[in-house]
Amino acid sequence: GTPPIDAFDEFGNAAGTFKTSDLAVAGSFGRSFPGGLSAGLTAKILQEKLADLSAGAFSVDLGALYQLNPRVRAGLFAGNLGSSLKQISQAASQASVIRLGVSGLMARDRLMGTMDFSKQLDDDPELRTGAEYRLPLSGGKTTFAARMGYRLELGGTMIDGLSGLTGGVGLGTGPLKLDYAFSLWGNLGSTHVFSLGYEGLTSKSRAPRASARPAAKPKAVEEEKKPSRPAVSAPAGALGPDIRMKEATDLL
Repeated sequence: GTPPIDAFDEFGNAAGTFKTSDLAVAGSFGRSFPGGLSAGLTAKILQEKLADLSAGAFSVDLGALYQLNPRVRAGLFAGNLGSSLKQISQAASQASVIRLGVSGLMARDRLMGTMDFSKQLDDDPELRTGAEYRLPLSGGKTTFAARMGYRLELGGTMIDGLSGLTGGVGLGTGPLKLDYAFSLWGNLGSTHVFSLGYEGLTSKSRAPRASARPAAKPKAVEEEKKPSRPAVSAPAGALGPDIRMKEATDLL
């Protein structure tokens, strides 16, 4: 929850304080099937509270990943499927979204190209494409990654200037990952994100992977348009090559 917030009546007079809070409880399950198919789901219970008002809802995310061949895979995701959040007599639908994507490895598996299509409820569809190049260093103990992507809003945009271009770099060594990502938003400027991550060691050794999350939208964009996706690894719209079973509901 938040610290107490000052409240005022319609005449601007002080009316005490109030608090607001959000709660989400989620559980996930995923498994693989013969023939290169993996699938999973996440069930969520949502709770919002504003002063004396509260609202709750149930939501489900579904995802599937299919390995077409050793270097090409396709994924399907449907998220925020469930009941509406209702306060008093008003109900707000969840931002349901569906995404379809494909990724492929090239150049001795060092270059990954991706493309996905997404459509959010009450919003225009988007097409995203991206690429990531991974370069092993220090005999494979360290990996450098460079990424570039582009987001095309098929319904047009109200933003002037160059927007939709994203990119970043990452460095991974052992369980540590350091990443930087940027996103251009035309006349609204740009956003930049730095992240430091740690990936727990497993019994099987594997090549380190650096991953980046696309930069978040500026506040002005969030007011203009609802956010339509969670953060993803690799360039915007990318379908990462190392998606694990428990991440089947966050494929794209």
